[in-house]
Amino acid sequence: MPIRLLKLPNDLEPLSEMAAETFQYPDHPEWSVQADEVESIAASMKNYRRMWPVVRLLQWLSPALRDILHSHIWEENGQIAGFTNISRRGTTDVWYVSGVGVHPDYRRRGIARRLVRASLDMIREHGGRIALLDVIDGNYPAYKLYQSLGFETYTGTLMLEWEPQAAPLRPPPLPAGYVREAVSLFEWRARYTLAQHITPEHVLRYEPVTERRYRRPPTARLLMPLMMKADGLKAECFTIRTSAGQVVAYGRSDARVREKGRSEIHASLDPAHEQLAPYLIQTLLHRVISLSPGHIVEMGLSEWQSALMDAAREVGFEQRARNHRMGLLLSE
Repeated sequence: MPIRLLKLPNDLEPLSEMAAETFQYPDHPEWSVQADEVESIAASMKNYRRMWPVVRLLQWLSPALRDILHSHIWEENGQIAGFTNISRRGTTDVWYVSGVGVHPDYRRRGIARRLVRASLDMIREHGGRIALLDVIDGNYPAYKLYQSLGFETYTGTLMLEWEPQAAPLRPPPLPAGYVREAVSLFEWRARYTLAQHITPEHVLRYEPVTERRYRRPPTARLLMPLMMKADGLKAECFTIRTSAGQVVAYGRSDARVREKGRSEIHASLDPAHEQLAPYLIQTLLHRVISLSPGHIVEMGLSEWQSALMDAAREVGFEQRARNHRMGLLLSE
């Protein structure tokens, strides 16, 4: 069987080139990896390769960093024909299958099934209890494959995009009764407390809220800023609390401060405080526009965050794709 493990760092660039060809959907161009995304991924892989000695040293010092990326490669005639990527969520027993791709020339041969099975076996060997993945709504062959392997849909996510616009964006004032506080990228307690309070019961079965999911080891705190600087990203985070001190919202902006690539924003909101949604979305968007004008801005949102979705659409975000979030309990 022509399956092997990812060879770091040598496989990074050919893998990114193969992925750019693989994730193209002529019938649904909005699903396809776009030209600016291809450029950004290629640049990130080159940066990662240059930083590999530092990454390897930190992985040697901290076993937790050894699970940030594992891949199984299907290789034929010296060419990468397919791959799966997996990563552990923090130091938990939950793993995420972040990519499954087979080049068009090698499809309909059961390669994806064998690659996913190999990755699930590795997750079990590493003590994993839960495997998660996302599949685009409408990608019926992929969805049926994951169903046949035991995955089930438990929620959905929307991938949204904001195209640069000429009109300047001015966020509204923070509603009365709330306090905004800037926090470190590695501040985890507020996010943990908020997630404990707002995560729906049907999501908790596959995405349990634990400290180990949010608290990063010291070595990760060293590596992450280096990786973000190499990628040309500037991150800023804040929380919003009630006057009584309860955390009800969290926001993070990742502004792309180099020429190529996209910016991102991330938001979580207690549904009981939906009046904060316009402020949260517009403040994050204003920040990335200020630091990186002219870049497309991306945001992923869970479907149960309906107030944030409405606020995002109000300022011009458009849906690029809807994903099924699927989970598999490996211990059952």
